[in-house]
Amino acid sequence: MSGWIRNNTKAGVVRLVSMPSEATVVRSRLLNLLPGLRPKRVRIKCLPKSDIRRIERSLETGDLVFFASTRKNLDIFHCGIIVRDGQTLLMRHASRSRGLFVEQYLDEFLKANRMAGVIVVRPV
Repeated sequence: MSGWIRNNTKAGVVRLVSMPSEATVVRSRLLNLLPGLRPKRVRIKCLPKSDIRRIERSLETGDLVFFASTRKNLDIFHCGIIVRDGQTLLMRHASRSRGLFVEQYLDEFLKANRMAGVIVVRPV
């Protein structure tokens, strides 16, 4: 998934929602979970979960949010689409446990899940 973000940013399809440079962290991962694919080392730059408040005001409906995994062999564990309803931030995503698409408060998802960080991109 980090490759999708990198390739589409480079192609000008999406752009990173600005992250304060002092707050970002770099995570190194060895992607080796999928049989048949060669292991690949990647580096991902993300905003720590605790610092998401710094960019909340700039998030817009349609922004794509990616959640960096804490596992050493996985880059992104989940993604969703931001839906802004006034001051309320929701995330539309596929729920494996419920077996369907859901819309839930972004804060609720953040509290319920461990993650190494957050990456937000905006379609151009």
